[in-house]
Amino acid sequence: MTEIVETEIEMTKLTASVRREIILDILQCREIVTAKELASRFHVDRRTIYNDIDYLQGHYLIERVRSRYGGYRYIGPKLNREVVLSRNELDIIRRLGREVKLEHRDKVVYNRAVKKLEKQAALLKIQEDK
Repeated sequence: MTEIVETEIEMTKLTASVRREIILDILQCREIVTAKELASRFHVDRRTIYNDIDYLQGHYLIERVRSRYGGYRYIGPKLNREVVLSRNELDIIRRLGREVKLEHRDKVVYNRAVKKLEKQAALLKIQEDK
């Protein structure tokens, strides 16, 4: 990771996007950072930092650490939730669902999992047909 070097840029004149990039860099370089530290560094209200963290959590895995001193910790980038499956992969999911259903008929947990799997397969089929 790169070390963060503060320059003589007036932190109050930063745009939100630049401030968020710097916050992300700080989170990536340090173990835990508090909102109070960030607010002090950028000369903004803590509410502004909370809004910035909320925004960043939409794109990155940032964990709120609950402890005596608390703060935030960078975990990594978020994975893209949109999944595109091929026809072959869709068939494999359907077959697996049927096999699980046959092997574990008496288990409610497996039935719920199979229903969810079938629902996902049906949704994927609808998307595939479009």
